[in-house]
Amino acid sequence: MAKNETVFMRGKIYWAKIFGEPRPNYGGDAREWTFEFEPDEDGLALLKKMKLSDRLKDKYEDRGRFITLKQREFNSQGEKNKHIRVYDENDDVWDDKKLLGNATVVDLKINVVDYGPGKKAGIYPRAIRVRDLVEYQASEFAPVPADEKKAKPEKIKTDDFKKDFGLEDDLDDEIPM
Repeated sequence: MAKNETVFMRGKIYWAKIFGEPRPNYGGDAREWTFEFEPDEDGLALLKKMKLSDRLKDKYEDRGRFITLKQREFNSQGEKNKHIRVYDENDDVWDDKKLLGNATVVDLKINVVDYGPGKKAGIYPRAIRVRDLVEYQASEFAPVPADEKKAKPEKIKTDDFKKDFGLEDDLDDEIPM
């Protein structure tokens, strides 16, 4: 029987895809809600104590070590999972129209499941309490003009390609046998 333990940590959340319908996972074979979590110093110590620090990814750009957490759409028995619960600092349900931007400070509730010797523990996010919101700001790409959408790319002539890269004299068309 697996052993469960619920723990709480504070830290910053990045790339939060936790509202609405689950998104396709990396492999494209399932759907999930996901986010990256950068724990504070106490959280790092807790993960080390629980022998979970091997799950942390190295520092990235101006961020510290972090862990990617996921909630699959369906559990192992094929039953539908609920999305990760999100609350404000008064423990009221979060308005999912206010998206969480990178570096939002949160309290995180996770469930750690020890599956026994030789198996990695499962780390499952259960709830997020938003402490200091960094509001998500969507960036818009400039729209592609309608006439460019229909235009097909111009074919590059082989001779032009050779000339552009200074290869016109270097290529021998005969293949040695």
